[in-house]
Amino acid sequence: MIVILVNPRRNLKLPKLNFNDEQFTYPLLEAARRRGVEVAYLTKRQKVVSNADLYVTAHPYYAYGWKERVDKTVILYHGLSDSERGFYSNVRSFFSSRINIRTRLWRGWLVPGEYFAEGYPQCLRKRVKVVGFPKLDLYFSKNPKEIMENVRRLCNLKLPFTNTVIYAPTLWPSLGPRVARDAARIGKRLIYASQLNRFNLIVKTHPNIGLNGYGLELLKLMEKHRELPGINCLIPPGKTCRGTGWVDNIVPLFWFADVLVSDCSSTLREFMITNKPSIQILSPSKLYKPQPGMYHTELPQLAEVLSKVFDRIDSPDEERTRCVKHYMYKADGCSGDRAIDALLEFMGASKIRNLSYRLTSRAIECVRSICDFYRT
Repeated sequence: MIVILVNPRRNLKLPKLNFNDEQFTYPLLEAARRRGVEVAYLTKRQKVVSNADLYVTAHPYYAYGWKERVDKTVILYHGLSDSERGFYSNVRSFFSSRINIRTRLWRGWLVPGEYFAEGYPQCLRKRVKVVGFPKLDLYFSKNPKEIMENVRRLCNLKLPFTNTVIYAPTLWPSLGPRVARDAARIGKRLIYASQLNRFNLIVKTHPNIGLNGYGLELLKLMEKHRELPGINCLIPPGKTCRGTGWVDNIVPLFWFADVLVSDCSSTLREFMITNKPSIQILSPSKLYKPQPGMYHTELPQLAEVLSKVFDRIDSPDEERTRCVKHYMYKADGCSGDRAIDALLEFMGASKIRNLSYRLTSRAIECVRSICDFYRT
């Protein structure tokens, strides 16, 4: 049996973050059901099945504490940004002082495209399966009109104008307060441009907005202007400022949008499957590099570039097509099915290999315990 872990029980020493794993892992559950593969879909409130053949999670950091199951755990990628190339090869960043699981102990990885597979050493490539990005399968649904109507009603979307722009700021706390301040400045400029050029604006905030105060300026800005024509702010429930609704997964909003605007969010790449243009704003902080396959602009020139984008002037269509193949392998709505095929292949790994993983894992944990004892 395959167990899909959604927001597994947290290591209490780690920061509390809102990852919303369902949008990454639920497509696998749907693919498994279609094909008659036995799966269990567990949230953090449910007891973990201890004798599963395989475990799948979108966040390896929180798989710690499950060290007895590392050799049975497959990691599902949850982003398309450059920073995640080889991201799951080595556990780093502010988590690294608390977690140290050796790369070779994982059963394998499901990666979106060849770009990410290239980040792994050759000795691990057999356990890296390029399947596409299951989160985006929803965009290829057979009933988009029904989903669109549900989203429009749920979020009370106001779309009086012909063109629609989605603004999806990153607001990831580890990027620092400058990104949060930039989000408000970009939001203000977009609100002004939307009223001047008469387009709808949907601000899709990051799930962690408001964490440690990040992004509150943007929320207050949207609260102030939310009654303007075509202004829509979708914020998580329980935040300090009211919005017109909340959608956890940004993919259903792709059907409404003509253009997507962001700073360095991997949503810029996700939006490429629509074959519609996206705009990366490179200022004011200049913390991120231009990404291929999209328009680029400094903040003062945003309104001018938007007019150009609406008319598809100098649209990087060919480059965008190459990026979709490189970063997402195939954008065809079948990534979940390919992921299930890969998981079944992982399940067929030899018992000798499984035993080797388990013994190596225990040896590492013993050495770590001895080292921690002598440090204290």
